[in-house]
Amino acid sequence: MKFLYPFAKRFIAGPDLKTAIPAIRKIQESGYFTSIDILGESVSTRQQAEDAKIEYLKLCESLDSIDHSFDFSIKLSQLGLDIDRKFCTDNLKQLAQAMGNHTIRLDMEG
Repeated sequence: MKFLYPFAKRFIAGPDLKTAIPAIRKIQESGYFTSIDILGESVSTRQQAEDAKIEYLKLCESLDSIDHSFDFSIKLSQLGLDIDRKFCTDNLKQLAQAMGNHTIRLDMEG
């Protein structure tokens, strides 16, 4: 990632929620749309999937005060698809409920 970061940094709001939220707000207030993705790939434990879900829930909560819609890009493997399909579906349902009227895009994975 360090090698690619100089090329990709204009597309990355920040390495964590603390730095990303102000950048996302600034972009939205400038009239641009955003697609938000918490970086990560396939997880191997339920706890990792739970942690990813919690990060998305924190992100939703942090963005509640912004009067714009967002696109959230989610990887099902990050929510536990490779562990248990029902577990992943339950995680996705919780996120869909929290994300309300925002758009959820499911990333295509290989």
